[in-house]
Amino acid sequence: MTMFVQRVYEYLRDGRIRIDPQKKLKVPVTCQDPCNISRNGGLWEMARQAIACLAEDFRDMSPNRDYNHPQGISQFQLRQASQKVNQTSRLEEWA
Repeated sequence: MTMFVQRVYEYLRDGRIRIDPQKKLKVPVTCQDPCNISRNGGLWEMARQAIACLAEDFRDMSPNRDYNHPQGISQFQLRQASQKVNQTSRLEEWA
């Protein structure tokens, strides 16, 4: 089975998909390494090379590749931090 990222990369590399250099994205672009790519074959570089064909200003996120945080965990951590702030605010109201 071929991953979508791998197929797009191959099409761009082989010229089956051509991008007009004048139409490349001019705004900063980044990529969150999806968990399935991290777990199933390390296609990180292919994703970055495909993005480089589409955008002039690729900015890598940190952490990335093997060390990225799954999106669900990141959301959980944010929610936990938010709940602590709310709990602290409520405690201060009661004091």
